[in-house]
Amino acid sequence: MVAPERGYIRMKNYNKIGALIKMKEVFKVATASLLAGLAMYLHSLFVPLAIFVTMMFLDYSTGLTAAWVTRSLSSHIGVLGIVKKCARLIIVVVGIAVDWTVTIFADGLGVSVGNFAYFSLLIIIWLTLNECISIVENIEKIGVPVPTFILKAVKRLANKAESSGDKFAEDKKENEDNAL
Repeated sequence: MVAPERGYIRMKNYNKIGALIKMKEVFKVATASLLAGLAMYLHSLFVPLAIFVTMMFLDYSTGLTAAWVTRSLSSHIGVLGIVKKCARLIIVVVGIAVDWTVTIFADGLGVSVGNFAYFSLLIIIWLTLNECISIVENIEKIGVPVPTFILKAVKRLANKAESSGDKFAEDKKENEDNAL
């Protein structure tokens, strides 16, 4: 068999390269479609959810860096961190399910609540603020000076978000008790 001249590709390999290029394009289109569909379905939750996932990634990264700097890097703790991140995402999904249930129930009663995303948004905000607290603490462990007001402000916001959810739950319980 005669080797092809320089600059030419055998037809058999060219078809494989063409197939790989097509696969990349299909992957890009599928990914873009999936993200667009998610954005459309989640409406007002898409941006907070994207920020939350970004904060989770930054928290994990800064946590790994802090563990490396303090020479306490452990695969067990790293896997546990990933499991906790997954559990946090499950909590967000539960919040979305509760919002969806409230919306469907209200529609069934003839009450329009619009794009109701109270529980899921509150959960995302609270979890995002907790990720921010963890990021700041990890940065402190690395040895970078952090202004104390940042940590205090983020903790205060997290407490406000939690008390807002508690107040909503108490108001609901009080309304149910009065109805009986």
